Amino acid sequence: MRKIIPLIIIITAFNACISAPQFHMDYAAFRGGDGYSMLQIYLTIQRSSLKFQEDAGAFQAAFNYNIEISGDDSLLINLSNQKTDCVQDLQEIKSFQKIPEEVSFNIQPGSYTAVVSMTDALTGDKSKREMTMKIRGFDSDTCAISDIEFASRISKTKDEGGFIKNGLLVLPNAERVYSDDYITVYFYAEIYNLTVSEEPAVHTIVKYLLDQNHSVIKKLPDKTHDAKYSSLVEADMFSCATLPTGTYYLKLEVKDGCKGGSANLMKQFWVYRSEYAGIKPEAQKALPSAGGLAKSIEELNEVEAMRELKYIRYIADKREQKLIDKLKHESCKDFLVRFWTKKEAAGVTRENYLRKIEQANASFTNLFQEGCETDQGRVWVLYGKPDVIKGYYFETEALDNEIWYYYQLEGGVLFVFADILKFGNLKQVYSTKNGEYINAWWKNTFEKSINLWE
Repeated sequence: MRKIIPLIIIITAFNACISAPQFHMDYAAFRGGDGYSMLQIYLTIQRSSLKFQEDAGAFQAAFNYNIEISGDDSLLINLSNQKTDCVQDLQEIKSFQKIPEEVSFNIQPGSYTAVVSMTDALTGDKSKREMTMKIRGFDSDTCAISDIEFASRISKTKDEGGFIKNGLLVLPNAERVYSDDYITVYFYAEIYNLTVSEEPAVHTIVKYLLDQNHSVIKKLPDKTHDAKYSSLVEADMFSCATLPTGTYYLKLEVKDGCKGGSANLMKQFWVYRSEYAGIKPEAQKALPSAGGLAKSIEELNEVEAMRELKYIRYIADKREQKLIDKLKHESCKDFLVRFWTKKEAAGVTRENYLRKIEQANASFTNLFQEGCETDQGRVWVLYGKPDVIKGYYFETEALDNEIWYYYQLEGGVLFVFADILKFGNLKQVYSTKNGEYINAWWKNTFEKSINLWE
């Protein structure tokens, strides 16, 4: 029987209404020690599939999960854990919200089966998933790549604890599905057993995007590293905004610049587009009539109506913004009807605008701000999805940054967002769009050294 050393690390980043809890599972193996590999099992639970119950002025949900891992027809590990989630208002719960879980332990290389059972503690409803796992070893002298972990977000951190590897907070995407709400594909991997040399030499990491037939559809930018270390971390991202619905693979290849050895690995992920993705506005379904507009707004509850007032500030004029500040709940729905009737007559539809708000909230929400309130969220809501996004993350001598390109806006403009506070929250520092904010410090320090239109 294989030996297992439990070194259980169980964490919940966000703990979170429907019957059986909905969840997905994935795994990745990394180098452990003494002949073992470190196996991580990832779970993402659909928050809206949990039952919330009112408790002391708030709403609480509870779920528990059990993980069984078997090998050689023997049960090797049986782990149970219970988690809770609390919200002040049920309107806080959105369909796109996922609760990540991560469990880690050391295990010998080999083939295993993992069975995860998820139970809603309030309703007793259960769901179950199973996956087979092939755990590789990484202790030989041969260049090797760990498994790839797909993530919903990666950011630098000085903290220690759950979801943190090598100074990076890596929130897993166990579903491995990216969509209109999550257009950025994050991934993490580790590279081992590279040759160390004092002579000038570099190791190269090559990345490819493959279609379902394993044909290359895009080559991502290479990365090179001086041959000073035997191990490397590859944490990066790319946008799937232009990919149609389908099955894809990410392929990583590392080339040892000293011995000439190499290793490669690929992992599957999926892209899903909503039914209107890529369809011109004039081809979409007809907009609701003024009567339908009034009816849909009248159906809003107090919290939803006040939230929508906050969301429309980006497209409200100064007079309307002053009115918003003075509105009470009783009059805010009448204001929203008049506001949207005027805007839709000018071609700005409530449906499309609120869809962009939801996309921004799904993609850019952080611990301090709702997604549409961030700089990136504001630009997304006002100008839509960029034509191109270039991201530069985890570089040792530069701030994390993204450059967004809009080729049809004012003959072509760009926005630069940088992590100037090093908290993982990208702030707008530069733009060529008329009237947009420019950070003077960033402009004087970095603009001349970067070819933004390369």
